[in-house]
Amino acid sequence: MSRIGAERTGGISLRLRMALMALAGVVALVVVGLLVHAAWVDVDTATKAVQNAAPAGRDTAIDGLAGVARRLAVALAVAGSVIVALLLSAYVLVRAWVLTPLDDLRHQLRDVGRAGHRDRVIVSSGPPELRAAGRDAEAMRRALVTEADSARAAEGSLALEGPVVSAIRRELDTDPDPVAARLEIHGRLHPAEGVLAGDWWGVVALDGERTGLVLVDVSGHGALAGIVSMRLRWVMSVALRSGFDVGTALERAATSFDGAVDGRFATALVVVLDPLAETLSWANAGHPAGWLLPDGRTSDRVPLAPTGPLVSGLGGSWETRRAPLLVGDVLLAWSDGLVEARDPGREVGDDELARRVEESGTRTPRELVSRLLADLREQAPEWSRDDVTLVAVRRTS
Repeated sequence: MSRIGAERTGGISLRLRMALMALAGVVALVVVGLLVHAAWVDVDTATKAVQNAAPAGRDTAIDGLAGVARRLAVALAVAGSVIVALLLSAYVLVRAWVLTPLDDLRHQLRDVGRAGHRDRVIVSSGPPELRAAGRDAEAMRRALVTEADSARAAEGSLALEGPVVSAIRRELDTDPDPVAARLEIHGRLHPAEGVLAGDWWGVVALDGERTGLVLVDVSGHGALAGIVSMRLRWVMSVALRSGFDVGTALERAATSFDGAVDGRFATALVVVLDPLAETLSWANAGHPAGWLLPDGRTSDRVPLAPTGPLVSGLGGSWETRRAPLLVGDVLLAWSDGLVEARDPGREVGDDELARRVEESGTRTPRELVSRLLADLREQAPEWSRDDVTLVAVRRTS
């Protein structure tokens, strides 16, 4: 089970747990106190009976006193046992509720702080207050990892041709939270080499409150792959804005490979989301099949399967397919670097990816993308060997 899916829950707050434990202790002490008091009253009554008894009935009164004295001894023993049990229970519960979760969090933080372990997800446990602290620690770890990745990417970019690469990068930069009518969108791209990726994703604002979503994965990495991505971006964006359907946009993209001599090719997924018409249309050129998740459920997922060949100088044609798009539906799209970025030769299958989506327990695109990337990265020793793109879109109205 993934670390995210293993997050332990406990809905009762620590304050309420401690209050309930204290209340239970007070009730137990009151009950035991009443029992001891009753036994003591009986002893006092029996003692007076012995003192006032006639000689003939003194033996009977003494026997009665001995009986109530035994009951008092039992009551005192019970009271002592209850007090010891309360102390032991308090220790066990405090250890389970506070000390163990804190020790677990401390060990995880120490583990993350060691070299080579910063990609391990911090799992929160215990009552809500401690789980909140664990989530804050995980958010801090993610921020530090992102900053470290950016620093490493910047260092890699210095080995490339600085000014040209910087210009291409600016052209390929995508807002991770683009604004779109009736949609909530969040996406991330982690380049494999320097700061230029062969992957690219972006949105295209269209008329009628429609939004185009384009994902491109050019073979190779680095500056040349970035240039090809930039060219495909503009060709397909212009085609969509000119009113062509998604299949035709891919045909236009293929023409940009005419005359190419380096044998490059690309996969691409082009989607147009139309909330007013409640439809989603797509064409897929050999790209990993994204998913349309009705109401966010992976059990009813609709794969955006390939509808034609790869984009290359060989040309081709691509069928346009459609699916319903209702409020609450989620579109999840990614590049092959996401599902291949694990142990060498081992990919993340559809069932495993669907399980991880369900375990994320969220339908917010930003949280969904962040949690999936963090979860998959933890088990990816060679995360940087390929570009990784992940985009989530949710229809809001």
